[in-house]
Amino acid sequence: MTRTDYIENRTYDEIQVGDSASLTRTLKPEDIQLFAVMSGDVNPAHVDPEYAKSSMFHEVIAHDVWGGALISTVLRTQFPGPGTSYIDQTLHFSRSVGVGDTITLTLTATRKFDRWFATSSPAESRAASCAITAPTAHAKRKRAA
Repeated sequence: MTRTDYIENRTYDEIQVGDSASLTRTLKPEDIQLFAVMSGDVNPAHVDPEYAKSSMFHEVIAHDVWGGALISTVLRTQFPGPGTSYIDQTLHFSRSVGVGDTITLTLTATRKFDRWFATSSPAESRAASCAITAPTAHAKRKRAA
């Protein structure tokens, strides 16, 4: 098996201020549909193209917290990885994300505290900060299909 077959964490002691991880995603209609089903948020701005054309956005847009879900993806699969626990998250939405838009989310360790650290992400359309506890022991898990 190759390295990409596994997700592996970094422990608190291995993380240094300035360390980072990134994720790039292009929003697809399927992402919006799956998020609507999973969350129950069927606001027509997200799921009805005809309605969306008449809205202030003039197009179907992503659920705002889709970006928050991507933050969770980075934190729990890359940085620090399995065993990570959220303590706090603050999001700021400066613009909507539409179908076909590509966002790159980079989380950077900005401060280390006693067994937890703070991260920030100046994504193009969103700004976020998180406080998380980092694992204290290594974990390596087979990546789910």
